[in-house]
Amino acid sequence: MNKNTLYRLVFISSFVTILTGCTNVEPYERSFLAKDHMQLEPNPLHATLMEHAYFSREGISGGYGLSGGGCGCN
Repeated sequence: MNKNTLYRLVFISSFVTILTGCTNVEPYERSFLAKDHMQLEPNPLHATLMEHAYFSREGISGGYGLSGGGCGCN
């Protein structure tokens, strides 16, 4: 195979792969996608508490709506 044929083959296969990832989600499938285990953060309360503890220790506020200084007080 020459270079052009190889490039075309890679381009076509990647293009087909990208197109197969695009799909419509039917209404009956949305309930499955909305379940807790499909979320990026499975335990949002734990993540919020850990972020609060981290930013309180570091003395910074990363745009998460936290206030206070490095002492841990608000």
